[in-house]
Amino acid sequence: MPFDQYTPFRVSTDGAEIHGVKGGSGPPLLLLHGDTQTHTVWHRCAQPLAAHFTVIATDLRGDGASAMLPGAVPSHERPSKRVMAADQIAVMRHFGFERFLVCAHDRGARVAQRMALDYADTVERLMLLDVAAPFGSDAYAQREVATTVAAAANELDLEHDRADIERGNKIGCPLRVLWGAYDVPAHRAEPLAEWRKVARDVSGRALPACHAIPEEAPDALMAEMLSFFEATDS
Repeated sequence: MPFDQYTPFRVSTDGAEIHGVKGGSGPPLLLLHGDTQTHTVWHRCAQPLAAHFTVIATDLRGDGASAMLPGAVPSHERPSKRVMAADQIAVMRHFGFERFLVCAHDRGARVAQRMALDYADTVERLMLLDVAAPFGSDAYAQREVATTVAAAANELDLEHDRADIERGNKIGCPLRVLWGAYDVPAHRAEPLAEWRKVARDVSGRALPACHAIPEEAPDALMAEMLSFFEATDS
């Protein structure tokens, strides 16, 4: 079983109970899943990562076994990425981690992006998978923004992004962006150029996958993680 050496946990946050698993040893690494997924999307990476990192893999609030408490968010809305980022900060602080690495996929990447902006001293290095830069000029990014509006209902995520752009607030930690070579983002002309508008230190490339890098290209992803996060065997 991919998570048989991990320990399940539940952590109470402001308005939610976050479920996740913890395993391994070494530098703390938070893993966030994408839309309609759970922490199990990392099943092909779980054991290799545990040899190098103290891994925390969670279900975002409202997904999997992570529950939103009654009254925390109006029933017709999904929580903002700012709220979801605060959940993950609470989880990491619960385990005593004030500074840590983050790898996040799809919708979880939006949460991680917000975390790196709102808690700049907390995210040491950030890896984002299969996500376009906010307010990118390409059609893919515009469709993603439209989806975000429909999901959030109150446009809070967009308001937060606009406010950061207006203030010139950029992601300050090193950022590695990876996307599937066979996915829609691969057809964008300048994916890294778009991210450099909102982050100061950006690198990245395409991997041999479509839109599920953790499951489709786990070996390539693992190599990227070890290189970027500068991990050493424990």
